[in-house]
Amino acid sequence: MVYAIKKLRMERKQNKKRIILIFSVLILISGVCYASLGGEGPIEHDSSCEKSSLNSSLDHECFLILAGKNATEDGSVLVGHNEDDSGKVVIRLHVVPRIEHEPDEVIRLKNGGLVRQARETYSYLWSEMPGFDFSDSYLNEWGVAIASDSSPSKEDRPELKEGGIGRCLRKIVAERARTARDGVRIIGQLVEYYGYAHPGRTYMVGDPSEAWVVCVVYGKHWVAQRVPDNEVAVVPNRYVIRRVDLEDEENFMGSEDLITYAVKRGWHDPSKPFDFAKAYGKDTAIKSPANTCRQWGGLLLLTEKNYPLDELPFSAKPNRKLSVRNLTEVFRYHYEGTKYDLTEGYTLGSPHATGMRTICSESTQESFVMQLRSDMPAHIGNVYWRTSGRPCESVYVPWYLGILEFPEPYERGDLEDKDMESAYWVFRTLADWAEEDYKNRSVALRNVWKKYEDEAYNSQEKVEKKALEIYHAEGEAQARAFLTEYSGKLGMEVLEEAERILDAPLPQYDLCSFCPLA
Repeated sequence: MVYAIKKLRMERKQNKKRIILIFSVLILISGVCYASLGGEGPIEHDSSCEKSSLNSSLDHECFLILAGKNATEDGSVLVGHNEDDSGKVVIRLHVVPRIEHEPDEVIRLKNGGLVRQARETYSYLWSEMPGFDFSDSYLNEWGVAIASDSSPSKEDRPELKEGGIGRCLRKIVAERARTARDGVRIIGQLVEYYGYAHPGRTYMVGDPSEAWVVCVVYGKHWVAQRVPDNEVAVVPNRYVIRRVDLEDEENFMGSEDLITYAVKRGWHDPSKPFDFAKAYGKDTAIKSPANTCRQWGGLLLLTEKNYPLDELPFSAKPNRKLSVRNLTEVFRYHYEGTKYDLTEGYTLGSPHATGMRTICSESTQESFVMQLRSDMPAHIGNVYWRTSGRPCESVYVPWYLGILEFPEPYERGDLEDKDMESAYWVFRTLADWAEEDYKNRSVALRNVWKKYEDEAYNSQEKVEKKALEIYHAEGEAQARAFLTEYSGKLGMEVLEEAERILDAPLPQYDLCSFCPLA
């Protein structure tokens, strides 16, 4: 099937400006799973496909926001994420269809464990970061979204079965969960059976009805808390769940021995109220100013409350109904206008180079907000608003869940080759160019991208009305083709805009020539 994006793809300019990128390389060779799990425990027949990957050992300081459906303008659940990684990085986007599997099909986990494959796995949108075990994000056909932050635990005696499970966990949720609550249960079952093969992590799992924060400990302990429908949660690289009530099954799930194990290890005094983050979280992560300030900054923008740094809540009521745009403002935040802004209005350079860890940072590789709604068919009601590269220097594009494919430049990208036919490399190059004169170039870029974002936001209702008309008159396939055309065309337009800016002679670059608001 040929769409308008194919035509745009063929018309792209071949002559692009060369700008040198400098990367630090810290790579380990490792294997990785590439399938999903079903059933219980290992079996003998191995018909799975095992891939190898590169895995950076650097910490990944990502950032999550989850907003309940009664806290938003349109009744959507909003879940968003800044993905931060260092070293050799590239991102490729995919649309993965439903897949039927053989009855005896299995997969091999990274550390060698064999697990049963499902008879059928759901379709999903996939942001793939080859070489990284814990950086991929997913949105499946039911509107179940999953991403994560590294959140180290103090566990130093993890119990692991067959080497434990890690990378495959989120992929299994995408392939198997019909609701966020299903996804949380899947995480819990897998962690309790295999053990988690990572120092610790916080997952966000959302659907059009609810959002959950899931804290996983190195080994076989975990806990999950539902974000109240009228509140918003902000999650840096530390555990944020404090009070736990496993008898409240509507709002909590977790390991049965969560408290008794903490007492056994000397992490919790049974005479005091149980605090999960305090008991299980690694002290350096819990007390890190980088984590404290980012959580504080996100809450400040979303609630306009200046919470004490040592009293930051799990979640809070926003001071207004939130939109996608409100969350994107947070993901672009560098503490502008506060005492934590060390650039004096960018006059001292880029906010990514001050030594103060900001929400949008030098290592942010992509950003997204998933707008999850239940009042329309899933392919139309769920939208993946995403930037390629740092959000303060890039543009949020709406990719509808129903798209049949991403344009080719978004699907391609090589770790070893700066391929300027790859959308990732074009936006990464543009962001690095902006860093050279952040005060002027970033402002110019924001004005450029604001034009496209305004158009996308203002056109959303009209686009969805048209998609619904096609859906009811011609069927789901034609509605999905329409959304593929729409999202793909917009994705190509912003990519070509980025190329046009890079193609301009840099010494003679006129900031206002790309500034529609000037």
